[in-house]
Amino acid sequence: MISQKVFRTLVFAAVCVVASAASAQDRSASTTVKDAWITTQVEAKYFGDSVVKGRNIDVDTASGVVTLTGEVSSGIERQRAVARAREVDGVTRVVDRLTLVRSTPTTGDRAADKADKAGDKADRAKDKMDDKADRAKDKMDDKADRAKDRADAKADRVANKSQERADRSGNDISDAWITTKLQSKYYVDDDVKGLNIDVTTNGGVVTLTGKVANAAERARALSLAKTTDGVKQVIDRMTTGK
Repeated sequence: MISQKVFRTLVFAAVCVVASAASAQDRSASTTVKDAWITTQVEAKYFGDSVVKGRNIDVDTASGVVTLTGEVSSGIERQRAVARAREVDGVTRVVDRLTLVRSTPTTGDRAADKADKAGDKADRAKDKMDDKADRAKDKMDDKADRAKDRADAKADRVANKSQERADRSGNDISDAWITTKLQSKYYVDDDVKGLNIDVTTNGGVVTLTGKVANAAERARALSLAKTTDGVKQVIDRMTTGK
């Protein structure tokens, strides 16, 4: 079973790789970091599971949607892999593209295969319905996203003008870097639920919004923000509650 120390190292390494490539768009950087965090969490669950052979499964995450590809040796392993992926915070949907592969079949295997095929047929029918619903939802979301993107682009142009005045040559740290760095800290910290906290940075002033479970989590979130390089001030607009 993978150790907690190795797990944390894997999470931190994955997040740091994404953080180093952060662009000036805070929203895009945040989504990339969250997807990398989800992928690492799912893989860690597989490597610590006695049923799932994590080395045979590839995990890809895009905007919270996890896609599983690769090979499994039984229907039980497939169901376990999908279930473990759904356990991870931030996962909105799991797309099962796993391939069932067996060696020499036994009588029990053939019976299991028959059951698996029936299950696969039901799964395909369900996937077809889900895909149809998803396409309809995606169409509506795309329309809303385009309107939001236009508003965001306008806001970004205003923010970029302010940022250009604030940026200096040399060792100045950009707002996008501060936001990404702080979110990375939250995602690897045991006491802070980073998915519930939104971080925005303007001219080195960090504003925290979202929900925290208690005063201890609030204090930890503020402490991590204040100790991040380049942060000049932290504004706390978080609320307490589940």
